[in-house]
Amino acid sequence: MSAEMRKPIYGALAMAAAAILVALTLMPLGAQKAYAVDKSASQGVSWVQKQVGKSIDYDGAYGAQCVDLVKAYYAYLGVSPVRGNGVDYTGNSLPAGWERVKGGKPQPGDILVYSGNGSNPYGHVGIYESDRVTYHQNFGNNQSVQRVTYRYDGLANPYWGYIRPNWNSGSQAGKAKSASAAPSVRNLQAKNVTKGNALLSATAYKDPGTYVSTCGIYLGTSKKGMTKQNTERVPDVSNRYHNGKDFDIWYDLNDELGIKLKAKTKYYYKFYVEVNGKEYTSDVASFTTK
Repeated sequence: MSAEMRKPIYGALAMAAAAILVALTLMPLGAQKAYAVDKSASQGVSWVQKQVGKSIDYDGAYGAQCVDLVKAYYAYLGVSPVRGNGVDYTGNSLPAGWERVKGGKPQPGDILVYSGNGSNPYGHVGIYESDRVTYHQNFGNNQSVQRVTYRYDGLANPYWGYIRPNWNSGSQAGKAKSASAAPSVRNLQAKNVTKGNALLSATAYKDPGTYVSTCGIYLGTSKKGMTKQNTERVPDVSNRYHNGKDFDIWYDLNDELGIKLKAKTKYYYKFYVEVNGKEYTSDVASFTTK
């Protein structure tokens, strides 16, 4: 099997995403639809603690910046990340129910916002645990998440204030979310199978509000020989892929992935989705070319 990788497209997601992303470019930041948080502040702190040492380039631009950590945090909390540099978090759009306080005393789980200065006019953002325990990325030009023990208001960039998600303070919400079903990928189908091509499809199932960051497919001529043939970033907007219960994924192997299959050969494949850095795969299915 020869596989010439092209710019990846993922069937149903690609067509819908094109229309959504065009609309997004015409939409003012303040018009983005956002949703309430169904997690507690302690869950938010626990999440960022687990990111220490990781390099998060959420938007795929300019490497792992401070805002990439906060964008990933927004996504973990089930709301759409917003654009901008660190200093833009002093006035960009807020998800419904969130609050922004200039000069206020932060609480665990709050997003710290710092103004620009002469050496860094772009500002900075981080996440607060306590006065001397905060979490930052691209701190001191280190493009990974760090646990910093300076006072939160003692950095080179002046402390501006905080953004506070509308936490669900009741423990039941957190328990309900942690006990919810894990994402899954099912209903695998192989259609239009020819000597050198096939159309493979599946459906991703998840709880509403679960943020799927990427999806893709593994393919090979044996179960152990399957390799990842494609990785797609799910559209970074609030839509059915994140707030709905399911969405379809499909690939025309020739046209979309540039893969030419061999005739009279049995192939194995499985789909996957990624949520909060964890990959959830389907069962393995197979088909045989003509």
